Amino acid sequence: MRHGATHYLGLDRSERMREHAKERLSLFGARAVVESFDIHNFADMSLPSRPDALISSLAVHHLDGEGKKRLFRKAFAELEVGGRLVICDVVLPAGAVATAIAAQQWNCAVARNSLDAFGDLRGLERFHELEWNMYSGTPVGDEIDKPSTLLEQLNWVQESGFKDVDVIWHYAGHAVFCATKR
Repeated sequence: MRHGATHYLGLDRSERMREHAKERLSLFGARAVVESFDIHNFADMSLPSRPDALISSLAVHHLDGEGKKRLFRKAFAELEVGGRLVICDVVLPAGAVATAIAAQQWNCAVARNSLDAFGDLRGLERFHELEWNMYSGTPVGDEIDKPSTLLEQLNWVQESGFKDVDVIWHYAGHAVFCATKR
């Protein structure tokens, strides 16, 4: 195995997602642990050891600005020197034009995926029925989803002490950004 000494700690609030993760990570045996988690409590959590990486996918947008700042400071404090923070999440476009572009790009991406999966647009139709495109129609943000702009988050990460703060990918209102603890 390429990373035979690696240990994984998967955290998620959703029982369904935890079960799916346990199934996918089962080949790693005791080196992969999946636990219940509420991102709102991360700043108060103590990790079992200093990780080399902290990776979040589609969770940080549930925190308001102050919550994100606390999360980034806690991540910096917990990471091993040389460790990486990687955030994959939805971000708030900075203005009306960027919001319209994000909405259009997300619709196009869902349409392509629907065509690939089903040969028709039923996936896009369901996407619209569920009103999942947070960038079209109503204003972005509610009691559950509290995205911040990408620039705000990059600044907060840097203010937390991280170096090499950078955007790896950005499309349809989604971004992947990372930083290093030096």
